[in-house]
Amino acid sequence: MELTSMMMPVLGLSEQANSSSDFYEEYSSSIIIPPSCQKVDHGFARNAIILGIFFFIGFLGNSFLMMVILSNPRLRTSANILLTNLALGDLLYVAASGPFFLEHELSPCWQYGHVACKLVNFTQGVGQGICVYSLTALSIERYSVLVRGGTIRHGGRTRRGVLAACTVWFVSCVVATPVLAYAHVKGDDSSPQCFYTRLFSIEAQIYEILKALLMYIVPLVIIACLYTIIAHTLFKSAGAFAGETQPGARHFSARRRLALTVLLLALFFGTLWLPYYVFIVWFQLHPESISQMPGFHAFRYIYYFSSLANSCINPWIIFVMSTSHRKALMFFIRCRKHEQPPISVAYTRTMPNGIPGEKMKQPVDSRSGSRNTRCTEL
Repeated sequence: MELTSMMMPVLGLSEQANSSSDFYEEYSSSIIIPPSCQKVDHGFARNAIILGIFFFIGFLGNSFLMMVILSNPRLRTSANILLTNLALGDLLYVAASGPFFLEHELSPCWQYGHVACKLVNFTQGVGQGICVYSLTALSIERYSVLVRGGTIRHGGRTRRGVLAACTVWFVSCVVATPVLAYAHVKGDDSSPQCFYTRLFSIEAQIYEILKALLMYIVPLVIIACLYTIIAHTLFKSAGAFAGETQPGARHFSARRRLALTVLLLALFFGTLWLPYYVFIVWFQLHPESISQMPGFHAFRYIYYFSSLANSCINPWIIFVMSTSHRKALMFFIRCRKHEQPPISVAYTRTMPNGIPGEKMKQPVDSRSGSRNTRCTEL
């Protein structure tokens, strides 16, 4: 969430501000820029608690998902590499968005300079792009496997997943690049404010509309079209494996379950990010109407926390829906818990002539045996 979006109090604008430039100047001088950087308390304790819970859940879940996939060679497929990319994008968004939102709720002024203003907003945009484009790439990957019948060797699947992840990062950076050009700090030294674009200008309106199209509407349309075809294919193929237990049926069931997981991730994304894009586009195009809407401040908190919640629940959806990921998580936690440092056993070294020599210590691995065997292979 861009920092400008955090700084949106109820507008008190005169009717004479008709042009976008006059509107921007009046808004910036009389509303956005406060007289001093005094503490602003709009339910700070409540927001801090909610944000802390989200941050803990999101950091723990996304970190676990990445460690589980990267530590298990059997999970290094193209789909799981894209899931790792999704987790990394979620972590990036949570880390770049949450702390600065909380600080703004405590003090409305920007204290970190012009360069940091650009980088923080750019990082948030990249995190958003990685999330949505990873889901789109996952849908394309599921389509190629379930509909086109793609069968590639394990090494080929890994390379394809890495290439797709790199493409996701490249597209995300390109879409977020305008922020590097337009983000700026406005105001004097006593009340600086960070904006990711020039509010209500033609450039800002075009950027927000294009961003909503490229990072929300178009990806969801692609995902919807692909999953319509996937659902039709799965419905036709379900009868061929009805009542059978051979490996082919189990493999088909696992593929279908992963497709259902990706679809569920996409549905949560579309639902939880909808308030964000409605608010941002509406605010840029018709700021007076949205500011006069009852519950304006509540809407501002809802759209921010709903988008943040999406980045926090994604890994837990995967663990709940996927048996293989859930088993790998339990295995990872159990083996980390059982890891212990080597134990040193003292003994006396005997010289060649039979005379006892100096005392020595020999390390003994306490993890050896059946426990260590269980923790080296899944």
